[in-house]
Amino acid sequence: MNKTKRVITKTSLVVFGVFCLISTFCSSDFSSAINAPLSMSATIEPSMTIVFDSDELDINITPSSSGTFGQVETSIWSLCNNPSGCSLYMESDQQLTNGDDVINTLDNRSGGYTPANFTSNRWGISTDGGINYYPVAAMSKLFDIKMNNGDEEETDGIKKDFSFGAKLDLSAAKGQYSTTLNFIAVAAPYMPIDGLTYMQDFATLTDLEKAEVFDSMYTDTQYQLTDSRDGKTYTVAKLADGNIWMTQNLDHNIGDIAGGTYTPADTDIPANWTPSSDAITKATNNTSWGTSSTGYTTPQSYDPGDKCWDGTTRNNNTGSLTNSTISCSDASANIHYSIGNYYNWTAAVAMNDSSGYTAQNTDVDQSICPAGWMLPKGGTVKTGSGSFLYLKDQLGLTAGTSGNIQNTPVFFTYGGTWIGGSGEYANIGHRGHYWTSVVEAILDFSSTSAYPYTQTTTPKFFGNSVRCVLRSSINNLTYMQDFAELTSSQKADVITSMTQNHQYTLKDSRDNKDYYIAKLADGNVWMTQNLDLNITNRTYTSADTDIKTDWTPSSDAITKTTTSWTSTSTAPQSYDPGDLCWNGEVRSDYSGILANSTISCSNTSANKHYSVGNYYNWTAAVAMNDSSSYTTNNTDVDQSICPAGWMLPKSGTVQTGSGSFQYLVNQLGLTAGTSGNIQNAPVFFTYGGYWGGSSYRVGGNGHYLSSVVYSNKNSYILGLISNAQSNLSRNTGGSVRCVSR
Repeated sequence: MNKTKRVITKTSLVVFGVFCLISTFCSSDFSSAINAPLSMSATIEPSMTIVFDSDELDINITPSSSGTFGQVETSIWSLCNNPSGCSLYMESDQQLTNGDDVINTLDNRSGGYTPANFTSNRWGISTDGGINYYPVAAMSKLFDIKMNNGDEEETDGIKKDFSFGAKLDLSAAKGQYSTTLNFIAVAAPYMPIDGLTYMQDFATLTDLEKAEVFDSMYTDTQYQLTDSRDGKTYTVAKLADGNIWMTQNLDHNIGDIAGGTYTPADTDIPANWTPSSDAITKATNNTSWGTSSTGYTTPQSYDPGDKCWDGTTRNNNTGSLTNSTISCSDASANIHYSIGNYYNWTAAVAMNDSSGYTAQNTDVDQSICPAGWMLPKGGTVKTGSGSFLYLKDQLGLTAGTSGNIQNTPVFFTYGGTWIGGSGEYANIGHRGHYWTSVVEAILDFSSTSAYPYTQTTTPKFFGNSVRCVLRSSINNLTYMQDFAELTSSQKADVITSMTQNHQYTLKDSRDNKDYYIAKLADGNVWMTQNLDLNITNRTYTSADTDIKTDWTPSSDAITKTTTSWTSTSTAPQSYDPGDLCWNGEVRSDYSGILANSTISCSNTSANKHYSVGNYYNWTAAVAMNDSSSYTTNNTDVDQSICPAGWMLPKSGTVQTGSGSFQYLVNQLGLTAGTSGNIQNAPVFFTYGGYWGGSSYRVGGNGHYLSSVVYSNKNSYILGLISNAQSNLSRNTGGSVRCVSR
C-alpha cells in the first residue's frame, strides 16, 4: 500500500489587543490586530507545493461594548500532480492565549456563525469567503486539492481562499494573544476506503487516516478488501453501531502462510505464532477433530470446501451440506453466504492451547483475524467497542424476532456447526454460531424464535464461524461507561487513537448527559467538564458507577435544589445549582457568587467546559452512605460517584501517572504559587467555588475532590488558586472531575 506523504509547517496566529480603559472616551486609534505570518512553502512526494499568498494578516478592530467583528482573507496557491489528489489540514490548540487570558474558538453551531451573530471574544475560520465561520477544530481539513480533470497537472496552480474572523469587546483584557498553527500538507488524500487493498492496511493507518476511511464509507454499503495472508477477498461494511465489520465469514486455512509463522504484521496477535502441526486446516470430512477432552488443547479448523449456504431457513436441525449449500461459484450463490471455515475456540484466538482459560467472561484479546481486526466481544461486554450484542441492538433486533440478521447489510450466515468428534455438521440453514473473544461465548441465532439473536455458551471444541470487526478507537465509543468494558489492549487502542488535548464527547449512561473528555499531558484520559449527575434514590451498580457492590443512597443523598444542605451530616449530600456555567472571570476577592459569576449554559456565549455541575460532599463523591470511619491521613478510598471505568483523581502522597491531580499539574508545567491557565484549554478546570449550604464564591477558587483522606474531617483536593493540593471539609461541597481507570 502506498502510504500518505505529508509535511507539517508551523506558523503563529497573534491577536494584539489594546483597549480603552476609560468608559467615557475611546479613540478610534485603539485597535486590535490579528497578525499571522503565514509565509510557507512545502514540497511533498509524489509532488505537491503550496504557497501562502501573504506573510502577514492584520485585522483592525475598534473594540466596543457590544463587540466589533473583523476578518481577514488569505489565499494559497497549490500545485498537485498526484492522480488521487492532495489535501491541506490545519492543527490548532483551539485557543488564542495571553498569559492568563484567552480567546476561545467558536462553539459548534449548525450552519456556523455569520459576522452578524458572531460571539464576542471568540475566533473562527471560514472557507466560503467569510460568509460563515466555524470553530477551529484540533484538526481541520481546509481543502481537497484535485488535479485538473483528474488526469493532468495544473500548470498555473489552484487558488484556494480562507479567512480568520474574530470579535472583541471591551471586557477582553488587553495584550497579545497567540497560538501555534500546524499546517499539514498531504499528497495522496488521507486514505479513503477505495485507497486500501488489504484488510491488514488498517493496522498501518494513523488515527487521522483511519478517520478519513470511516468518513469515506457510506453506512451499510459493501466494500471489498483482501486478506494478505492468502489473497482471499472479503466484503466489509460500516454498520449501524459505527464499526466496520466483515460481512462474510472468514475462510482462512490455518497454515496457508509463507514459512508457517504468523506475525503481528499480518494477524491479530501480540507476538509471532507458529501453529502446532495438528492445527493445519482439515480438507477432508474426517473424524480426527478432537473431542471434548482434547478439542481445545490444540487449534483446529475445518474447511468444508467452496460452499455457500443456499439461503433457505430451516425449522429443524437437519440442515447439512447436501441439502443446504451450493457451490459459491454457482451463478445463484450469494457470496456473502460463504460458509468459510469452522474453527474451534483455540484456533479462533490463535493459540496452541487454550486450556488455561476457564473462567466465564474472560476475554482473550488476540485472534486469527487479520492484523488491525479482532474477534467481536461477548459475555458482559455490550458497548460500541465491537460487541455482537451492541450491534444487534443498533440494528433494532430484539428477542423473539427472526429473519433479517441474515440479510443486508450484515449477512450473518446460517452456517451451523462442525462437530468434529462425530464427523458431522449440525444446523446448517437453521442456526448460526459465531465465536467471540470471550471464553465459550458465541452469538447464536436461529431461523425460529428458539435462539433469537442471543448470546449463549458452547464448548471450545465445537467448530464455529468467525467474523471480524475493526479494532477499537475513540470514535467507536458512545458512553463514559464504555471504558469499563474495554480490555487493557482495547483501551490502549482507544487512547492511542486520541489526539492529545483534542476534545471528544461521551455520554453518561445514567442520565444521558454529554461530557467533554481529552487525553492530557500526563497520558491519561480526563473529563474536561465538571460532573453534573443528580444523585437519586435508585440503586447504582458496578455496571454504571465506579463501585464494587450495589449502592442505594440514603434518603438524605437525594440531590438538593434548595439550600437544605446539612453541615453536620455524615450522609452523602449533593447540591444542584442549576444549568449554570462560570463566565470565565477569575476573582481575587472571593466575592464571586452565582448572580455575577455565571451564565446559563444554554447561552450562546457560554463555554460548556465551564459548566459548574453539581457540588458533592466527600461522602457522596466516594459513593457511600457514611464515610466517618475513614480517618487516617492518605487513606485512598477506591470507589466513587464517577461513571464505571472512571475514578476520582488521586492526591496526598499519590502523585504518579496513575491519575493524580498533582502529577497532571506538573506535566502541564504549572507550579505551586502560579495561577491562571489551568482553567484554559485543554483542561478547563472551573473556578466553581464550593457549596457550604448558602454560599458559592464562584470565580474566586476551584475545589476538586480526590479519593484520598486528609484527616478525620477533611479530604485532599486540588485548589485552583495555587494549582496545588489542599484540603476541604468533608461537609463542604466541592466539584468532581473523573479520570479513566
